[in-house]
Amino acid sequence: MSSIIETSSIIETLRVIYPEQVFLEILPEDIEDISRQQKDYSYDVARRHGFINCLVLNRFLAWLNTEAPIEETPNVFPSIDETIWEFVNGSVLTIGQTCLVLIPQEAIDTDQLCVPQEWVDIPEWAADYYLGVQVNLDQNWLRIWGFTSHKTLKEQAEYDSLLRNYCLDKELLITDLTVMWAASHFQTKEKPEVHSLPVLNYTEFEEISRVLLQSDGYSPRLLVTDSQPVDDSEVAFPLWGALMAKDNLRRQLYEWRISSVKNLKPTPIISATLSNWFEEKFEEWWLPLEEILNFKLGPRTWGNVRSVSTSIKIKRGKILNFSHRLNVEKVALVIAIQPAPDTKRETAVLVKVCSVVEDSLPVGLKLQVDLGFDSDEEMVREEKKFESVQLEFSELPGSTFRVEVSLEGEVITEEFVV
Repeated sequence: MSSIIETSSIIETLRVIYPEQVFLEILPEDIEDISRQQKDYSYDVARRHGFINCLVLNRFLAWLNTEAPIEETPNVFPSIDETIWEFVNGSVLTIGQTCLVLIPQEAIDTDQLCVPQEWVDIPEWAADYYLGVQVNLDQNWLRIWGFTSHKTLKEQAEYDSLLRNYCLDKELLITDLTVMWAASHFQTKEKPEVHSLPVLNYTEFEEISRVLLQSDGYSPRLLVTDSQPVDDSEVAFPLWGALMAKDNLRRQLYEWRISSVKNLKPTPIISATLSNWFEEKFEEWWLPLEEILNFKLGPRTWGNVRSVSTSIKIKRGKILNFSHRLNVEKVALVIAIQPAPDTKRETAVLVKVCSVVEDSLPVGLKLQVDLGFDSDEEMVREEKKFESVQLEFSELPGSTFRVEVSLEGEVITEEFVV
């Protein structure tokens, strides 16, 4: 009880010194609740980011719902979950049409508000306002010590290219949140203008994930560069930003990083759900064949198996990049599906690997299909100097299978749901 009284006294004193700023008390149960429910992270700094951000977000939401002079109900931004703190410090929420990013810090020095580049330069994440939050766990309080707009950050902040933060001096911050509420109410806020990032395909995701998984024990942001990467130990920011913006890819990278530190088998990422293809809902990295092949596959190239040889209904493909042969011949993985003619429920699947330029496949390339993660059943065919290799089978909807294409010791794996 005495510590609560002491904290309340400290907060009242601080409110006298900084009358325009918001001070909130941190209760013991706040810390206990977060400690019990906290998600796991792969390194200590991310674990601390997760704890502090969750604490700040919960306390600020509680204050918005009970004391803030707003009419709309605040909501946590739907696409941002706790996995974000594996990579970036900060939390985001919306109040009506206004988007806010909270940037917590435990440092005593509040001379600058430093906002990670991701919250500013990723279009899906860019906010209207950025709020600096100082957290003092020794005295059990936090304070909103100032805010700024996206436009001000871009025009007046100093960009730290080493840490990739936009840093704005405290003299340029507004300390009174009522100014922000008024701007939002009268629709006078400055809408952020952000350059678009490239569309990240699945092959690029696999390639940059190999780089980002090398940062064992520290933030993968340290492997990101604003310039052209000098080698395969760096990732350019546009690709990094595109990955962060894709919720499913960001969550998959998070799972891989957690699995790597726990020495667990990584959770497989589903490359495609084939049942959606019948409704013309395709994953963006599975493209029409005419967009990836320099020639047309004739009817004979689909084989003679009765289930799929006569009238392939849907065909999609993607380029496979073997890291040790990036400048050599490319190969494509093609998936073709149609309802199996001998059953009302099963889907006939053809898996094919072919050269992109109508040439022989690399000697020693192997195609393998594992029908079900818990099954030992495999179908393997290895051909030498052949235009394509393929395997055909039928599976029930909801079944899973794995495709592995290997060459010279390197294996590319794709997971599918029928």
